Amino acid sequence: ALSALDLLLLTSFWTISLLAVARLAYAGTNSATGRVQLLVLAAIAAASLMATAVGAATSGGTYSLSALRALSFPWQQQAVLFWTSVVACSLTAAAFPLHTCPQPCSAVPMPVRLLTGALLLNLGVYGLFRVSIMLFPLAAVSFAPLMVIAGSAGLIYGASVALGQQALHDVIVHWRIAQTGLVLIGIFALDDLGLHGALLHSVASSLAVATLLVLVDGTGGQMAAGECPTRCGGIGAAVGFMSAIGVPGLAGFLGQSLLVMQVLRWAWSDSELPKV
Repeated sequence: ALSALDLLLLTSFWTISLLAVARLAYAGTNSATGRVQLLVLAAIAAASLMATAVGAATSGGTYSLSALRALSFPWQQQAVLFWTSVVACSLTAAAFPLHTCPQPCSAVPMPVRLLTGALLLNLGVYGLFRVSIMLFPLAAVSFAPLMVIAGSAGLIYGASVALGQQALHDVIVHWRIAQTGLVLIGIFALDDLGLHGALLHSVASSLAVATLLVLVDGTGGQMAAGECPTRCGGIGAAVGFMSAIGVPGLAGFLGQSLLVMQVLRWAWSDSELPKV
């Protein structure tokens, strides 16, 4: 999915990835399995609908991403297709308010949590850049303020709820929701600096989440939120924990610093879409 140069191929592998996670979720509780599968089906339906509509809107029925970027869809089509792709990507990236609540996340098996937190969320972020912005630039620029507001709301929501959690697993889940909101802000600043910072921060957050989830699973999921995780997890947990909180010199700090620098020099009036 990450290397596909064809929209239909990208959507197909996107669907396979989501179905794999839904299949692994069968080992969880019934309520958690139903919630995960519902979100998976919604994301697949939105992505498939968007890809089908894009192919139908082109004269030759092409799905090549480079050819689609050269086309100029009418404004109304761009708006509809943009929001359809945003829904699919937001469901995959766990972006507020389309995120998965922590209860189903904690009830599904550990492999599902790792695949979702460390890999699948990045696929949703990649889709926002590769499809939503690149294929529908007019709509992306027009709706960028709304997306930044949604990202800011997710950042505040995730951080606020994480403060009230007692179990470290719930803190990690809500922290990841907050970081996804921060990534959205960087992406829809529509500048190279913010985009590169968002992509780097998304990858760094995923690695930190994977490290901390493995640590929590090793302690039976009973570690309290106030307990320092580095005491139980050794060097790997220490590095993941420090990267998660943005200690200078680690990837988490680098991605966040680039992203915040772009936010501080905010200027939508002369923003240009990033080049690939």
